[in-house]
Amino acid sequence: MPTLQPIDPTLQSVKKALVAKFLTTPSQTSIPAPSAEVLVPAVTGIGIAMPSVLESTPAQQIVVFVEDASDCQLESLHNQFNVEVAGAPVAMLRAGRFVGQALPMIGSSIGPYAPLHYNVPPITAGTFGAVATDSAGKHYILGSNHVMAYNGRAPHGTPIVSPGTLDDSVTFTKIGSRSRFVELHPAAWPVTQAQAPANMNEVDCALAELTPAALAKMGALPAGVAPLDPVNSEVHKTGRTTQTTQGSLCILDWEGFIDLSFGTYYFKNLMGVLGNDGAFAAPGDSGAVVIDDATNRPVGMVMARVYSSGSFLPGAPLAGPFTGYIVLICSMVEVCNQLHIQTVITV
Repeated sequence: MPTLQPIDPTLQSVKKALVAKFLTTPSQTSIPAPSAEVLVPAVTGIGIAMPSVLESTPAQQIVVFVEDASDCQLESLHNQFNVEVAGAPVAMLRAGRFVGQALPMIGSSIGPYAPLHYNVPPITAGTFGAVATDSAGKHYILGSNHVMAYNGRAPHGTPIVSPGTLDDSVTFTKIGSRSRFVELHPAAWPVTQAQAPANMNEVDCALAELTPAALAKMGALPAGVAPLDPVNSEVHKTGRTTQTTQGSLCILDWEGFIDLSFGTYYFKNLMGVLGNDGAFAAPGDSGAVVIDDATNRPVGMVMARVYSSGSFLPGAPLAGPFTGYIVLICSMVEVCNQLHIQTVITV
């Protein structure tokens, strides 16, 4: 399986310059009235990609995600990129913004039960990603903030149930209580305006302390392992919707905007995966832990996806390896750091 190479420092510098021009400063000099035409398609994310995962080309390249628009508008933006990158390889993907995949056994359906809280959906489902342990030896459900905590809208102690209420709104069982989460900071609005470091997020994660009954039902658990950064491109995950799927890391360093049910958020330092045989993840898979095939260690957590119809080249049909659902994952090393987790159990 392909070994991941260090990110090309030249491309890292090019990406930084593109982010500064198109994402963290206003991309339009003024916001048009609702009836006016936006002449410059919105840039929604920029990353460093690995075509070598998907085809024979060995070099890494910049990928820029843009809202779909007419060919003439995209050609104008494509020309701007070519000026900015000064010969560095760049692909522009028609894709739009990533969307969070929110919809007692690891990989199964879970969700909060908060029927009296108007700002938490009464019917929802996500994925039980892993069992996490902290330095005190407590056991937690590890999953997504936007599935279990709704960024604090589901209060501390909210029951986490299995299956999630979307799958069974009558006979679900409480398996945990919402514990700590990493707060998400909303993007400056509108998203064509400046994005500052205070608006930027790196993880989408939360914990729910397992109930003694749920822990007993799970039986003897294997020893937990510490997360690693990925060393190879081939990965897999088990989620509520798509079950076990295989994929290839295709983006090593992405930043941009993600739409969640409670707002739009700017993330950085994410990775992207393309499924090897169909979609790697679908709505309801948020929180699924991504495992490196080579080391069998957790490397990330499913957050969001977008459909890319392929690269845009002036005068050429849609083509290229980045066609299909690209699934964003946050680093499991960073998840554990920010949640103060020692180890995770994924089986």
